[in-house]
Amino acid sequence: MNSKLKYLIMIISVVIILTILLNFIGLNNFLSKISKIKFWLLIVILSIYTVCWLIRCIRWKRILKENDINIPLIGSSSLSLLGNFANIMVPAKLGDIIWVYATKKKYNVRYHIAGTSVIIDRFLEFVSAILLVGLLLLWIGIGEFNMQ
Repeated sequence: MNSKLKYLIMIISVVIILTILLNFIGLNNFLSKISKIKFWLLIVILSIYTVCWLIRCIRWKRILKENDINIPLIGSSSLSLLGNFANIMVPAKLGDIIWVYATKKKYNVRYHIAGTSVIIDRFLEFVSAILLVGLLLLWIGIGEFNMQ
C-alpha cells in the first residue's frame, strides 16, 4: 500500500471518528463549550502543549542517539506524534508498536533498539508524571507529614 493511500485512510478514519464523537456529544453542545474558552487561554495552553511535545521528541531523539541512531528532529517528532496518535485511536497502547514499526520502516532502526527506546521514553514519562503528582500533592498540602 503506498504512503498516499495510508495517509488518506488515516485522514478518513479521523474524520469518521470525529463525526461520531460530535454526533454523540452534539454539535451545538460542543460549539457552546468551545465558545466559552478564552482565546488567550487557549493560545497559552496550546503553546505549553507544543513545547512539552517538542521536549518529548528531543528526549526520544537523545535516547536513540545513545545507540548511535541519529534521526532528525522532524523525524523523531513525526514518529512520536504518530505513536501517540495511534495510542489515542487504538486500544491497548498498540500505538507504541506502531511507533516502533514506523521507526523501523522509515529509518531502518532494528526493532529491539526502537522498541527499547520507546519503552525507556515511556518509563521516563511515567517517572515525570509521578514527580509532578508528588509536587502537586506537596503544593496542595496533602503530602505534608505531621511529625509529633
